[in-house]
Amino acid sequence: MPRRNTHELRWDQVDQSYTLWIAGDPNASAFAPASPAWNAWLDATPSFTFTAQSGANFTARQEKVQRGGTYWYAYRRVQGRLVKRYLGRSTDLTLDRLEALAEVYAGLASADSLNLVADVPQQRSTRYGTKTTQRHVPLADEQALPLLATKFQVPHAPALALERLHIQQRLLRGLTVPWTVLVAPAGFGKTTALVHWARTQAHLPAWVALDGGENDPEQFWMYLLTALEQAYSGLAQSLLAHLRAPQPPPMTVIIHLLLNAIAAQPEPVILVLDDFHHITAPAIHEALGLIVAHPPEQLHVYSTLRNEIPPLLARMRPYGQINEIRADDLRFRPDEVAAFMNDTMGLALDGENLLRLAERTDGWITGVQIAGLALQHHHDPAQFLSTFDGSHRHVLAYLDDEVLAAQSADIQAFLVQTAFLDRLCAPLCDAVTGRTDSKRLIAQIEQANLFIVALDDQHGWYRYYHLFGDRLRHSLQQTQPAQLVQLRRRAAAWFHAEGYTAEAVTHYCAIPDYDAATHLILEAGKHLLLHGEMMQLQNLILRLPEAIVAGHPALCMYHIIVLFYRGQLDVVELRLKQAEAALTVGTYDDATLTEWRGQIAGSHATLSAMRGQVETVFTYAETALALLSTTDNPWRAGVSVCLGLAHKNRGELRAASVTLAKAARECQASGNRASARLAMSLQSYVLFEMGQLRQSEDVLRQLIRHAAQDHDSVTSTVISSYVTLANIAYMRNDLAAAKESLALAFAAAEYSDDISIGDRWLDDEIVNGMLRLAFIYQAEGKVTEAHGGVQKAAEMMRQLERDGRVFPWLPPQVMALTARLALQQGNTAAAEQWSHARNLDTNAVPLYDDVSVQAAEFLLLARLWMAQGRDSDAMRLLDRIMQTARAREHARCYGEILLLQALCQQSQGQTAAALATLRDALSATAPEGNIRVFIDEGAATRALLLRLRERLPRHDALRRVCDAILSGYRNDSDAPTSSPAGQLIEPLSEREREVLALLATGQSNSAMAHTLIVAVSTIKTHLHHIYAKLGVTDRVQALNRARALSLLD
Repeated sequence: MPRRNTHELRWDQVDQSYTLWIAGDPNASAFAPASPAWNAWLDATPSFTFTAQSGANFTARQEKVQRGGTYWYAYRRVQGRLVKRYLGRSTDLTLDRLEALAEVYAGLASADSLNLVADVPQQRSTRYGTKTTQRHVPLADEQALPLLATKFQVPHAPALALERLHIQQRLLRGLTVPWTVLVAPAGFGKTTALVHWARTQAHLPAWVALDGGENDPEQFWMYLLTALEQAYSGLAQSLLAHLRAPQPPPMTVIIHLLLNAIAAQPEPVILVLDDFHHITAPAIHEALGLIVAHPPEQLHVYSTLRNEIPPLLARMRPYGQINEIRADDLRFRPDEVAAFMNDTMGLALDGENLLRLAERTDGWITGVQIAGLALQHHHDPAQFLSTFDGSHRHVLAYLDDEVLAAQSADIQAFLVQTAFLDRLCAPLCDAVTGRTDSKRLIAQIEQANLFIVALDDQHGWYRYYHLFGDRLRHSLQQTQPAQLVQLRRRAAAWFHAEGYTAEAVTHYCAIPDYDAATHLILEAGKHLLLHGEMMQLQNLILRLPEAIVAGHPALCMYHIIVLFYRGQLDVVELRLKQAEAALTVGTYDDATLTEWRGQIAGSHATLSAMRGQVETVFTYAETALALLSTTDNPWRAGVSVCLGLAHKNRGELRAASVTLAKAARECQASGNRASARLAMSLQSYVLFEMGQLRQSEDVLRQLIRHAAQDHDSVTSTVISSYVTLANIAYMRNDLAAAKESLALAFAAAEYSDDISIGDRWLDDEIVNGMLRLAFIYQAEGKVTEAHGGVQKAAEMMRQLERDGRVFPWLPPQVMALTARLALQQGNTAAAEQWSHARNLDTNAVPLYDDVSVQAAEFLLLARLWMAQGRDSDAMRLLDRIMQTARAREHARCYGEILLLQALCQQSQGQTAAALATLRDALSATAPEGNIRVFIDEGAATRALLLRLRERLPRHDALRRVCDAILSGYRNDSDAPTSSPAGQLIEPLSEREREVLALLATGQSNSAMAHTLIVAVSTIKTHLHHIYAKLGVTDRVQALNRARALSLLD
């Protein structure tokens, strides 16, 4: 059991002061932090509990950091997790800092189920002892390929480094501009200067050590965002989730989200990109250009470069937004050479020798350091310096002759044998060299300051200085190339055994041993796929030469899956052809050959499904299922999902539901949880279209629970689930629940409350959500907001197209719902423009296959014809829609079709038939609570409902349904204000009846004025009076109300 703190500093509400309580002492004493007594007490107290004025509390504990002194850290358990936060040195423990941290903990405790709390560092046992993970990599699957944690550690300053106040001041100036660059050749102390400065900050900055392995855009941004998340908890967690999604958003969206997140930070955000010259990919520079163009005030980036500033940063010069520190600034001045050689190195050089050294080295810090190390073994400094040349070539020579030659044979051999490692630790070096004393040798090398730097606080991982390592590697490559191959093979084996597949593949490829590399990739492939690690799998595959990938069926198939998730269908086609060709060349056993042919057929089925080629899906799917093995095969489950999608697209809803439910079970059984959620999402949508709202909702809730259990709550399937839940709530006229579900969808996609576009992750479901929000606004009477909503949806769709993400079904859906809303608002002209643009074939047999879009389009056309007075045409079209809907079991439309038929009948004077049809509509929708469809048809429906209600027995269940619907009308444009039905607030005048009759013919105001030989303003006055008497606000509502009251007979 943990021990309770014996000291507590807490706020006394009575005395309005802070008091100190000590266990065993019943009396409290007043205490003032920042006083001498406080400082003395802190030095003598290992830990205490702090209770803030708000009542929030945490434990503060003093911890000693190796080579770094003593620091205070705060601990508190939040949502079952122990959360650690940095407080600082004793001098940093002010009341403001303690109270602020208490507020942070209180905020974490109220965090929602997305759980943004970072883990406290934990110790875990390894085969090499106890390892402390200083910073947890957020959102990383522990069993997937890990990011290298040492890249995020702020290195320790070299023991022989010189304190350079003028450089620190130049770096401090970087907090007033967005970007600081240290530009100089190797060995000018760029990283060392940044390390010194970073470790003086109250909050360690985000740090990424770059080495060229991050030149892949996705890898670069994964490291950068992870570094920010580690340094500033909660800043980039959701962005990492987006980046790791099977279909990540465009990089521009990630950047805009990042800029917004940084802009919301209360404190400066400092990011160090060490050795940025390794990053040369144009795509990365282009993306960083967005940061350069729109830097948040809180962001300050520090980069080290060996070459010239890239154009993306040079653009900041004219605006004074870049702080440049160059070689002339970094080189040792003569006084610094003297301080380094005599004070730091302990030499006793006179002024003349110091001046000569400064001149020969041009202040190049590594050259000065090399000279100092060499001079420790020379008794005649003047003679040595007279031959010491500061040029790059001669300094490298001195590395061999004066530095390495001074080391023991044991150290020299160890340095040469381990120099090829980008990063090294004692166990790895033991495995590579065959030694057992690598830990001792590394300690000796570090103590001798032989160009080695610790990469973590525990001094477990190291790297050699680049220049030093390059020289050693060159020596090994030139003198013992065969030994280098053997050393790399040992390193690869060690990395593989430790779970670092990417490092192991890198070494095998460097040998090159592509067979071994391929074996590791195939070994890791299935696991990576099942855990959604698409980016890591692709990075591994692309380390191999293209000829190797193209000639290996399994590699092609793994890459095909990644390409499907990324939407690169043209490349999928190429890989499929390569896989098929590889099968004809290689020699494989029958079982393997059959399995690969099944996978190829399954890929063709998926490709056809994604391109909307329905019939081809069935052909390929049948072939795939006949060939694929039946035991926990994720490919079979994927093919089943394709079949379900194909059934849906063909209008076979019941078959689609059954197939998708089976696919979800198969995916779950094979461990393919991402595909299982996709199948469930599709199944829920099919159930929704079948009118089974409750079953659809049950599947959606289950999907969301599964996603939360898998810590995967921001995927497109979850977003889609929330949008469908919003649609269900809207149909039940629960507008508050609909808005809440949409808010969750937008939050999962990192949308802000204003749901702005252009800087957010978009997909088709977000566009659908925006369209639904527009109809909610319309239902609330917010006409302006509703119009803005459909405009935003259209702009989102165009943004998707600009990003190359094309959803064939989306444009017609956006157009149809925009026209539907326009018609609802009385804008008949807009609906007519839509009708002309779409030119639907009303004679097609069947009328439609796609229940998600085409059915809505034909229903909209029927509404338009009704608004134009073409009731007979509308009735015939509605009969055909009903025939198709019943054949498709598209039950969600039954009530809507019947309602529109009832309105047509009422408009034609067939009141008895209209009431009977309306009763059928209520019977069709009542079981699932779908009542909004009646309210959205406005005043005419309300009048008809009132008539039906009067005729229903008091205890008839449909009477209660009528009451529920009628209670949902607002007292404005949804319905007439008169009651009972059939009566007007005031009868229409004869002239108003003439205007109403002309209105029914579709004439404009000008045309009606010309017909009646009056001014246009007079027509407008008549229309105003007509609208008031009918209790409506526009033409469409006026005509619907007039037909319901038989005013146009």
